[in-house]
Amino acid sequence: MSHINKLNINENFSELVHLNEGKKQTNLDNPCIYVADLGAYVAGKLVGEWLDLTTFNDVEDLQKAIDKIATSSGYGDEWAIHDYCNMPSSLGENPDLQTLLDIAEAIENNGVNQINAFLEIYSAEDLDHFEDSYCGE
Repeated sequence: MSHINKLNINENFSELVHLNEGKKQTNLDNPCIYVADLGAYVAGKLVGEWLDLTTFNDVEDLQKAIDKIATSSGYGDEWAIHDYCNMPSSLGENPDLQTLLDIAEAIENNGVNQINAFLEIYSAEDLDHFEDSYCGE
């Protein structure tokens, strides 16, 4: 790696650390998503934030948090989910936000392994029938 590449990586890392200073720590033991600012990503900047889905009351609250992340860098307002923690990773980059909250609530109530196993066979729309349909690992 050249000296220039090392310098750019160090500058980008410093910028990333600076952007995260003073932010509330996310509990990654809960169902979480990593929301990335796509405009910044295309420009070569790593701008995003982990969001603990158990802290949101409804879709509007979650959308506000996502919009804040997406517009914080000044590169636009597009976003994508680039990672999941204690959530099924098969939900993609732009899942329905209500579905995310429903899955997070089900995980909180029943456990991540149980909901992941359930969702391997059934869809998120079937979560209302989890207790009737799930027989165990």
